[in-house]
Amino acid sequence: MALALRPAITASEMVLMRLKEDLFTGVIPPASKLKVKDLSDRYDVSATSIREALSHLAATGVIDQLPQRGFVAPKIDAANWLDLTRTRQIIEREAFRLAMENGDSKWEDEIVTSYSLLIREIERVCEGKTSTISQFFERHSQFHRALVSACPVQGLKGFIDDVYLRMGIYRRLTFMEGFPKDYLIEEHKNLMQAAMARNIGVALEAMAEHINHNSETLAKVVARYT
Repeated sequence: MALALRPAITASEMVLMRLKEDLFTGVIPPASKLKVKDLSDRYDVSATSIREALSHLAATGVIDQLPQRGFVAPKIDAANWLDLTRTRQIIEREAFRLAMENGDSKWEDEIVTSYSLLIREIERVCEGKTSTISQFFERHSQFHRALVSACPVQGLKGFIDDVYLRMGIYRRLTFMEGFPKDYLIEEHKNLMQAAMARNIGVALEAMAEHINHNSETLAKVVARYT
């Protein structure tokens, strides 16, 4: 039986993905004006593809569309940060619970592997051996994806990825407060061990504490920009 081919990604889809990544990782500065020509040159695509991507992002509330001013990148906003945090508390914990109920040995192996890579990257950051913090965030994202990867509700996992991406620019601000090595290792170790033990109560509590700790730390930083 022939394998189904995945449809080729369109120019609009490509620029949409790149725009979202650049917006939420701070490559495009918060609250900056999104000029069609500048973005067309940046991504080497047509102005039409840029307009389509911007219109989609505006319709979904990712960016602002202001009368007579065009499109504007999301700003640092305390209320938005709190909303994203509450959303993550609900959806990531539920996906984690479903993953523990449905996960197999392959799921466990994925968690252990991604945890080991995360710890290695934490050590590298603290030793100044990585040239960019982006690698750490990628390892961190991989670990959290692994925790929920056995969740059978695909839409829920997609929603988690979107929320995580939206939180990216806020998350990077935490490094103004220093890199909390011991905390990062301990809390992610607790999450891994609880998942391996399929101890749902302990695991969900550990996830709640992890998200809440991040929320408290970031709230102090976000307040400086609002």
